[in-house]
Amino acid sequence: VALQNIIHLGASTRKMGRIILSLSYFCLHLLASSAARKPNFVMVIADDLGFDDICFDEEKHWNNNFRDCSVTPTFLQLQKEGIILNNFYVQPLCSPTRGALLTGKYPIHTGLQTHVLQPTQPGGLPLHHRTIAEELKDKFGYRTTLVGKWHLGYSKKKFLPTYRGFDEFYGMYVGAADHYERN
Repeated sequence: VALQNIIHLGASTRKMGRIILSLSYFCLHLLASSAARKPNFVMVIADDLGFDDICFDEEKHWNNNFRDCSVTPTFLQLQKEGIILNNFYVQPLCSPTRGALLTGKYPIHTGLQTHVLQPTQPGGLPLHHRTIAEELKDKFGYRTTLVGKWHLGYSKKKFLPTYRGFDEFYGMYVGAADHYERN
């Protein structure tokens, strides 16, 4: 069921969050129990990326006259072999979107609805909100890795990705960092 359909049915945000989380657990449980080997999955979140900035489907790509889909062959292969869940409600800022994706909760419920976390700001994604990495690790035995930008707090160790369910982290803690120079 598309997220917009749930919203139009008038479900409360709390109920909607529970529905999404329950469906996620159900799907993960089915996947884990139906195969001897757990499936891999990759979640991609990209800041300031428009819907049609990358190729999701070579045959249906809106701007195929302007962009060659073959420039991202690995990304295309991942899409062909996997499931694309491309109906996620994002925020105009990165911290609220990241918090929502990792917890399954709207930013208003995590306290991240109005701003990005600044480098000198204490705190982070509230600790009582479990991340999908924590759930996958604790309930299904997955190994988890985060590559890229965290931007959900780093003032104390308990807010770091490796304390929020990720076994490994390669990237930056804050936004507006240079990916090559790491500054």
